[in-house]
Amino acid sequence: MWERMRSYSARALMLMLLAVAACSDSEDDPRPDAGTEQPDAGGTDSGTGETDAGADSGTPDAGEDAGTPDAGEDAGTPDAGSDAGGNLPPLEVPEGCNPLASEHDCLLPFPSDHFRQEDATLPSGHRVRLTEAARLKQTDGGSFDFTDLHPADGWSHGTQILALFPGGVDASNLPALTSPTAETTGTTVLLDAELGEGVLHFAELDPRAPSDARRALLLRPLVRLRNDARYIVALRGLVAEDGTPVPVPEGFRRIRDGQTAGDPLLAPIAARYEQEIFPVLQAAGIPRGELQLAWDFTTETQENVTRDMLDVRRLTMEVLAATPPAVTVTEVRDNVDEYVARRIRGTLRVPLFLENAQPGALLARDAQGRVRRNGDAEVPFTLQIPRSVWGQGVAPVRFMQYGHGFFGSQGEADGSFVRPFIQATRMVVLTVDWWGMSNVDAPGVLGAMANNPGQTMRFTDRVHQGMANQLAVTYAAKTTLRELAELRDNGVLVYDPEQTYYYGISQGHILGGTYVALSPHVSRAVFSVGGADFSLMMFRARPFAMFLNAIIQTVPDALDQQKFAALTQTGFDRIDPLTYAPHVLTDPYEGAPASRRLLVQYGLGDAQVPNVATELHARALGLTQQLPATWRVPLLPAQEGALEGSALVQFDFGLPAPLPGTVADLPAADNAVHEGVRRDNEGRDQVDRFLRPGGRVEVTCDGICRGGN
Repeated sequence: MWERMRSYSARALMLMLLAVAACSDSEDDPRPDAGTEQPDAGGTDSGTGETDAGADSGTPDAGEDAGTPDAGEDAGTPDAGSDAGGNLPPLEVPEGCNPLASEHDCLLPFPSDHFRQEDATLPSGHRVRLTEAARLKQTDGGSFDFTDLHPADGWSHGTQILALFPGGVDASNLPALTSPTAETTGTTVLLDAELGEGVLHFAELDPRAPSDARRALLLRPLVRLRNDARYIVALRGLVAEDGTPVPVPEGFRRIRDGQTAGDPLLAPIAARYEQEIFPVLQAAGIPRGELQLAWDFTTETQENVTRDMLDVRRLTMEVLAATPPAVTVTEVRDNVDEYVARRIRGTLRVPLFLENAQPGALLARDAQGRVRRNGDAEVPFTLQIPRSVWGQGVAPVRFMQYGHGFFGSQGEADGSFVRPFIQATRMVVLTVDWWGMSNVDAPGVLGAMANNPGQTMRFTDRVHQGMANQLAVTYAAKTTLRELAELRDNGVLVYDPEQTYYYGISQGHILGGTYVALSPHVSRAVFSVGGADFSLMMFRARPFAMFLNAIIQTVPDALDQQKFAALTQTGFDRIDPLTYAPHVLTDPYEGAPASRRLLVQYGLGDAQVPNVATELHARALGLTQQLPATWRVPLLPAQEGALEGSALVQFDFGLPAPLPGTVADLPAADNAVHEGVRRDNEGRDQVDRFLRPGGRVEVTCDGICRGGN
């Protein structure tokens, strides 16, 4: 029966996808063309809460307590080193389980270095490897581990943190999204073990779970964690709804209380705690006797997570520098509509790094496992010239590379936003599909989730090729594309090859955050209503609904669904903009432009991409928030007036609290924010002023940007 249900559900989800393509940009479906076709002679055919203007970041002051018992209180736990029960027999732990809280769950707490083993083949000398007992189980009895496909040498620098207390936890003394903390005085602590510093985070309970028995307690880091670094999680002062202390899991209790003598499993773990965990916590002012649970994890190396992408970048740049992309025009259409004078469709010849050019293909590799070139691929493109440019004597104008929305296509550029935008701003726009996360890729991702979940992250390989395709766009713009007669307006090239800019919306922001870091040409970019960290977005973003439904068919249990999402992040890190954010502005890759500037726009209460993900990306990029604004983003510097550098600009559409994205459950309804930011006249004016030589992040709103103008 389960097999039939899963098969039916997967088919239903795919039909839904076809009916509602590119959820994040449904208003931008292609419009019918009004013009005539001119054949070419040579061609072939996710938030934050709202505060008063000028309010502080919402982060508790250093002395605030967030509901934790005073340092001297007992919180219902024995003093460190006490022997409350004398010598105890060895703890019974199911084989392969983490012994800290094995009576509650085999994998949790997560992530944990309990599942990090030595492996000399990976850069860190270690590998994440789940035991059979800890792997996720399918409804048909099978098990899976995403790292079988893409080995991880540590845990994600964008990880979600999970624990389970089956008796329930009172959420009132947890640090909320609207008041996150980096302090070590609260109920939840995330500590950089080497630096001894707290990490900004908030905590929440899974609102989707039907009961406390399987309700995850989640800590959400709000900054990008350092690579190849160890972190310690500490929980204390947690109480149940009736106010009684949450029971301490037995494995951890014995380690904390020094009751592991003679236990072959716990004794060596306890010895490591005595050397590496308890002293660090004590130095941070966290008494051992208060702990209800503590553990550590080590993040992955930058080398391991980016090796494939940087190989693709290097090889693409080498190939295209020697042989620029061949351009083939397949269609020229004039008088398209009231906005577009000429639309050109064609293909770019791009080096291929996949086993084949079809959805689902893996990266081609040499005998040493490194990415290799596997011939070439023809990548379709769409280029559009507005009426405000063609035949108006204003050429050459700016060239804009546009990034489309969630599992959408280049057809979005035919929709109701892009065409009026380029008409108003006098830009030429070129778009290609995001291979790996376009409309043709979605059915394969859904199918894997429902029927072969161990292959869920397979699509990220094709996203690597998608980045090569995007890199080819600006190479072509500067070389072969400029030679096309179809782009000559009274003998003048219609665009300026030295003014190549990027504008990405929604997924175009998300994947654009990775692409711009890789680009040797893009020196100015606009990101709109996107963010970073896929596993953080997953339960807060409406476009993920179909994918969550597929997950439910595979792992019906609410806690297992949280594990599924968290475990995907090491795979997502290979393409996630959080990985590449440090290399956009502060530490650019070799061959990048001498300087870059970014404008990031977003709206409070976005139901399709949660604000928390946008703000996480902004911190990782090192942006400055432009003021005035309704919500002061924690840990971001802020400044009034025009900015010379890179900035985050916030739009307030006046939605009532609580804003969509405040809790980890998909918003029940969409709203105008996601579409409204791009369509706001003041926001458009800001983009127009920024995407030009010497452009600044100007103040284009009268006070707080209200949206809807």
